Amino acid sequence: MRDARYRSSKLVILMFEKLQLLNSDKNLRQTISRDFSTTLLSIGFAKDKAVIIVEKFFDLLSQSDSTNVLEKTFHEFIFNQKIEASSFKDAFGKLEISRAERIYSEIVEFISFDEKVLDYGCGNALVAQLLTDKNKLNVTGCDVVVYNKKETLIPIIKIDNYHVDTPDDSFTIGYANSVIHHDLNPEKVIAEISRIVSNKFILIEDTLQGNDATEIKSHSCRLFINDYFYNRLLNDSDIPVPGEYMKSLEWINLFSIYGWKLIKQDQLGWSKILPAVFRERFIFERK
Repeated sequence: MRDARYRSSKLVILMFEKLQLLNSDKNLRQTISRDFSTTLLSIGFAKDKAVIIVEKFFDLLSQSDSTNVLEKTFHEFIFNQKIEASSFKDAFGKLEISRAERIYSEIVEFISFDEKVLDYGCGNALVAQLLTDKNKLNVTGCDVVVYNKKETLIPIIKIDNYHVDTPDDSFTIGYANSVIHHDLNPEKVIAEISRIVSNKFILIEDTLQGNDATEIKSHSCRLFINDYFYNRLLNDSDIPVPGEYMKSLEWINLFSIYGWKLIKQDQLGWSKILPAVFRERFIFERK
């Protein structure tokens, strides 16, 4: 289900302008081709089929005059693909389950059984369901779109213009996995998280890497295109991809503004599915 909030002309134009770099930068195009192939191989496509799909993307990009046209046409193509005896959506669903299990393993040790837990930007709520099933935790999700996945029974609150309809300090702990960079105004997101989460927050984010401004800019561009491919072309959930990424210190400073103290930071490393994604984990507590 696509949410009209993210069909705003500002975001659509922003995403399309960033994608146009692929038509003007030969080296970037080659790098992105390799990245996309890695992602498609992770889903289960054979190498020759992955090459065909990547070529189809570039053909459609050159022919499209907006992200809406590009996404609609690519979805019609990719959702009809088969991977052995499975449909694309079934194969992608298995990848999403594997991803949820990995995220679960990255956060569960920091959550006590008696916590009231918020999954901010829960999406399909598979992580929240794992925490509930395996650890009997009390988890509530929130997101801008309420996904009605048959695999999950988690209560989900719809986020309305940054507001989560729940009282102050409703949750003792919260977590967000690669979510906040999807918003054009991450500070508003953090402000609302700080209102409703009282004690601890686990942030896992895709952070910018590079030794100088040129390397950081290059990584930001590649990260955006990886992000866009996974969340808007392989997925039909209308996740916004503004491409506004930050370095780890910027995340720490932004949370600090709202009274959070960093108590632990880990580098989780480069993603095996999205080669441009470098993930870090931050554990914050109230000052």
